Amino acid sequence: MRRLLIILAALAVGLAVPACAQANPILWGAMVDGDAYGPQYDDPPWGMAAQDLFEQHAGKSASIIHFGQFWKQNGVKQPFYPNPASAVAARGAVPLLDWNPWDSAAGGSSNQPAFRLAKIARGDYDAYIRSWAGGVAAWGGRIMVRPMHEMNGTWYPWSERANGNRAGDFVRAWRRIVSVARSAGATNIEWVWCPNAVYSGSIPLAGLFPGESYVTWTGLDGYNWGSPWTDLGLVIAPTYQQLRALAPHRPVMIAETASAEAGGSKAAWITDGLGDIARPDFPAIGALVWFNVDADGRPWRIESSPSAQAAFAAGIADPAFVEAGQ
Repeated sequence: MRRLLIILAALAVGLAVPACAQANPILWGAMVDGDAYGPQYDDPPWGMAAQDLFEQHAGKSASIIHFGQFWKQNGVKQPFYPNPASAVAARGAVPLLDWNPWDSAAGGSSNQPAFRLAKIARGDYDAYIRSWAGGVAAWGGRIMVRPMHEMNGTWYPWSERANGNRAGDFVRAWRRIVSVARSAGATNIEWVWCPNAVYSGSIPLAGLFPGESYVTWTGLDGYNWGSPWTDLGLVIAPTYQQLRALAPHRPVMIAETASAEAGGSKAAWITDGLGDIARPDFPAIGALVWFNVDADGRPWRIESSPSAQAAFAAGIADPAFVEAGQ
C-alpha cells in the first residue's frame, strides 16, 4: 500500500514511477543540537558528547556529521577550521558542512546586500573563497560542502527572489564558487547542490541547476510538518524525480529531514520512511541526514518520544545504512 501511494503521487504530477533496484550503501547521519541535551553539551563537532548520546539513542554510529559555517561571523570573514573536520574524520565519519554567504550579525535576515549573488558571480569574494578552499585542500580529508541550500525558497539571501538578486544570478554565483575553489586545489570537496523539497510557488529547479560538472551530489531538504500529515516518500518523490532528470549521473542526498509529532504517528512515519529508502523505492539516494534539532515549534529530534526513538533505532539498523568507518 505504501509503495502504491508513492506511485500514485508520482503519476499525479506526471513523473516517472520510482524504480526498484538493489540498494546501494547509504551514508547516514544528523545535525545534532547539543543544547537539546542540556546546557553542558556543545554542538558537534566542537564537542562530541552530544553526538555520542545521539548515536547511543540511534543504536548505530553515524557516517555523516552535519554542521555549518557562515562566511562572516559578526562581520569577520571566517577561514576554514580544520579541527572540527578532523574531529569528525577521527570517528570515521564524513563532515557535511553548510558554508553560506551571509553574516551572523544580520540575525538571519535575507536582506544582506553585501552578499548579493551578482557580487559573488563577478568575483568580489574570489580572494576569500580561494583562501578558504586552500585551507580545505591543506587539510586534505574527505568533506561534503553544501553552499547556499534551499535556494528555491525565498528565506535566504541567496534566493533569486530576495536580497536584490535576479534570475540567473544563482547559477553564475555557484559556478564561480566551485571554479575558484577548484583552482585553489580543493579537489577533496564534494559539492552538494540542495534545494528545498519543491512546493507550490517555489522557484523552478531547472533555472537554478549549475550543471553536473559543478555538482557532486544533488540533495533535498524535506519535512513532515504534521499538517497535513505527509509520509516521507510523498515528501521527497516529486523533488527526487526532478533531481534525477537534472543530474542522472549524480547520487541524491536527503540532507535534512524529520517529522513532527502532532498529526499522526511519528514512529510509523520513521519506520515507513526509512523502509522506503532502504528497500529502495528511491535507488539513487546515497545519504540521509536527520535534523536532530527542535525548531520552528516542532520536536524534530528522534528523542521526541520513546516510540519515535525506538522506531529510528530499528529503522537505521538496516544494513543498507552505513556506519562510520565502513
